[in-house]
Parts: sequence; C-alpha cells; structure tokens
Amino acid sequence: MKKLIYPNFQSLVLSDRVELMSFMEQFGSYSDFNFTNIFAWTKEGGLSISWLNGNLVLHLKDYITGEDTYSLCGKNKIDDTLETLLNSCDKLRLVPEAVRKSSISDNFIFEEDRDAFDYVYRVEDVTKMAGSNYKKKRNKIQKVNSYLIDNLEIVHTMSPDDDEKKVMIEVFQKWAEDNDRSKQQIELERIALQRVIDNSRGLNCLFTLIKHNNKTIAFSVNELLWRGYSLCHFEKAIKVHDNIFSYVAYLVAIELRDMGVESMNWEQDLGLPGLRMAKESFYPVHFLKKYTVYKKQ
Repeated sequence: MKKLIYPNFQSLVLSDRVELMSFMEQFGSYSDFNFTNIFAWTKEGGLSISWLNGNLVLHLKDYITGEDTYSLCGKNKIDDTLETLLNSCDKLRLVPEAVRKSSISDNFIFEEDRDAFDYVYRVEDVTKMAGSNYKKKRNKIQKVNSYLIDNLEIVHTMSPDDDEKKVMIEVFQKWAEDNDRSKQQIELERIALQRVIDNSRGLNCLFTLIKHNNKTIAFSVNELLWRGYSLCHFEKAIKVHDNIFSYVAYLVAIELRDMGVESMNWEQDLGLPGLRMAKESFYPVHFLKKYTVYKKQ
C-alpha cells in the first residue's frame, strides 16, 4: 500500500485489503475502519484515508447529514496526532476506544457517541434465542417461518453469479421504495453495494439470498474477518412480513455459526429509533464504543 501522509488523502484499491486488515486487527472489528466498508464508499461516498505518525486518518461524509468528518484509529504518538488534526478541524468523530486509552494529555475531551456504537452479538445467542429475554423474538421468528416455509429457498455463496448480482440490486431498489431516506443517501448506498457485489471475488464476504416461490425477497452481505468475527455490510428485504428482517438475521446467523463464526458486528444504529430498537432486541453482548474528540478551549 502506498501510504500518503496527512494532509494528503488517497482512495483504497482492492490490493490494499490485506495490509489495512492487518493494521486494524489489533483494534477490533470497527465498521468505520473496515477495509470493505471504506473500499465500498471510497468514491461517491467520499471516503479516503491518510496516515499520521503511523495512525490511520479517515475522511468521510456523515452518514446522515453528509457533513465532512474526520476520524482517527491508532495508538502511536496519539496526543501529538490529535493536536495536529484538531488544529485543522473542530472535532474528530467515530474515534475508537484505543485512541482514548492511548491519550495521556488533559488537553482533549472524549465524548461518547452512543449513536455510533457498533453492536456485537454472540452467534450462539442469535441462533438459539434461549431464555425469557428472547421469548417475543422466538415467537416472531416462528410466525415468519410458518408464513414462508412452503417454497422457501436459502442460497449462500461467496461468489454470486451474474443473476444473483442483478437480483440483489433489484431487491435493494424495492426496499428503497419503502424507505424514507433521501434519494441521495439511497443512491450512494446503491453504488456502495454495487461496488461490493462487483468485487466479490476479492472480498471475503458471504452473500445470502432468501427466495420464496422462486422470487428473491431478501439478501444479506456479511464479511468473514479474523478470530471468528464477522461484519454485516448490507441487509435488505422486501417487506413481505413485518418481521422479515429478524428472520433474515436469524437465517444468516445459522450459516455463520456453521462456518465457525462466533461473533457478529451489526454496525451502528445512527440514532434512528426504529433501528436501535431492532438491534437492541437481539441483545448485544457488548458495544465497540466510539467517541467525538474536541480540543479544550
């Protein structure tokens, strides 16, 4: 990987994957610094990277507002790095826990950003749904299963063919018709999805397609990471049932379990009430905390 030094930024290419993943393995499966995520959103989504004191600096657009945002991951000369970055911007966002722990200066304020916390689940919890906490979720899954069980087909592949690639985009477009996000947000996500689909052979992702009566009604894209972790990048469904998304998550978790995955990162909820409720209903075992960092005045 050619490493541009801050304030110069670069887009990622597929050949950068191994080196960036090796760097991030020491910090955990943070979605914002994941190679596939950056690669998918690197052009139209405005994502680019730089390096400063051996730390990774991220330039991105806010997921909701589109505002220019900068972030940082690393643990080398962190206070010097924060000082440099915060001399040219008023705050850093989506900053992982390792940065906070590596800072020893009292010149900076680290403010938890709950909306940006990544949700991490045990695969075993999602597949078994044992105990009273999961009673309502079990009932919902059973209702969807009863509704779809006839003529249900589940396809798992690491390398989707042309027809599967096409139908995932079609499902995305139908999902978008019932979504209240802006046209710009939806188009940027479609481009990011298309980029992952088109480069599937170079990305270690499991593509799950769920078909009913020979029609694809949902899909999910989950990357297999290190040490039994996975990260969900996309999950879309046509609303054939009120609980279809819970059902998709359950089916994907079963396959991931069989592939040896133990923990799943389902990314952040962006502060959206419905999304937060849905993610909390599966009872995460912990969060990957992120912070907004300011320089004290």
